[in-house]
Amino acid sequence: MPEHAPDHQAREFAAAFREFLDWIHSSGTEEGNEVSVLVRDFLGPDGMHHSVVTRELPPFEHVNLQTAFDAWSARAGRSVEVRGIALPPHYGGLSLQQLVAGEALPPLRLTAPALTDLPNGPGSTLGCLRLALLLVTDSHGRYVVMIQAPNEHQPGLEVEVAGCSPNWTSCVPSSMSTAATCSTCR
Repeated sequence: MPEHAPDHQAREFAAAFREFLDWIHSSGTEEGNEVSVLVRDFLGPDGMHHSVVTRELPPFEHVNLQTAFDAWSARAGRSVEVRGIALPPHYGGLSLQQLVAGEALPPLRLTAPALTDLPNGPGSTLGCLRLALLLVTDSHGRYVVMIQAPNEHQPGLEVEVAGCSPNWTSCVPSSMSTAATCSTCR
């Protein structure tokens, strides 16, 4: 029995082993995660050069934020497509920066937006987004807003914006990000 494999077998093994390592370190699909692909395709190459800006709000502002986003989204000249994200609970948090970069992602899927029914007045409730992307097109261009409700891994309510200028209030008014009345939303 020979001590070393013939050269052609060693090369075949090396090629198969390289293929195996590539597979182990890949994201599982050639095109990437469908949520990340949606964000990256929507922003295009220009939108991905802007920072992702995050604002954390207290959880009690969730209804006010939803009310403000509903009014802001309905403004003339603005198109907003809402897409939900399914994230297994044991995978921890998610950031819009991860989606823009397309790396270090947990297993995500696009879904209908998940809502939580919160009181917004005597005898009244409002369905509020739990984890959703808002794909926005308006006079500021194309940008993505991500809303993430409080959960076991993140105690605060988060609003993130990608694809907008560093001064995110040019796209999403500060009155909304602080969940104040939306009479000043532009």
